Amino acid sequence: MAETDAKRIVLTGASGGIGQACLEAFVRRGCKVIAVDMNIEPLEELWRKRGWGEAVQVVRTDLRLESDINELAQSIGKTWDSVDVLVNNAGIVKRTHTNDTSLEEWNEVLAVNLTGTFLITKALYPFLRRSKRGRIVNLSSRAAGRPHLNASPAYGATKAALIYLTRHWAAEWVKEGIYCFAIAPGPVRTPMFDSLDPIQREKTIRDLPLGRLVEPEEVASLVLYAALDCPEVMTGQTFHCNGATYWT
Repeated sequence: MAETDAKRIVLTGASGGIGQACLEAFVRRGCKVIAVDMNIEPLEELWRKRGWGEAVQVVRTDLRLESDINELAQSIGKTWDSVDVLVNNAGIVKRTHTNDTSLEEWNEVLAVNLTGTFLITKALYPFLRRSKRGRIVNLSSRAAGRPHLNASPAYGATKAALIYLTRHWAAEWVKEGIYCFAIAPGPVRTPMFDSLDPIQREKTIRDLPLGRLVEPEEVASLVLYAALDCPEVMTGQTFHCNGATYWT
């Protein structure tokens, strides 16, 4: 891909397991990426190790703060005149049941997983529109349609809401040349999964018809498809990758 044709990507949650897999995959495709996260040390180490140079910019941003998001948008505007793809991958999980979920915890999960996604998408909308072929990819979860007790109700609620936002933005912005997709993974081999109790981890893997976890690189391959290759007529769709445990 020529320098002038390089797709411009903004990737949130870039330091996590899925985020790093997506980052590596976008760079291999010749894209330029702004990698966004609160925890940027792993990204800076990866950037140095890979020798990515100007292909990747690492930016610390707290998606819970609208001021941080606006500052990010202003920074992007000084570098790029448009954004081709926004990947909303940032997310956190809590593992409390309803009666043990405090209002503070509920609000924190919504602030990162849902409100942060809404605010950064709104802030970058002008850049996506100027691309004339902008794409939004939202990372949802199998939990959006198949409740499970390994995560708090707030987590599942936010992931279900991201499916709705995907459909809403697809319908609202299709005439402006912005297309929106969602990816809904099942259990993925990431640090988030590793935080489960060992007995629960073993049970989860044992219950998967595929017999193994989804790999971050497999999720990244779907993110790239939605971001770069998927036909425009499929805007609004959710792509499931969960080892034969849930479909819509």
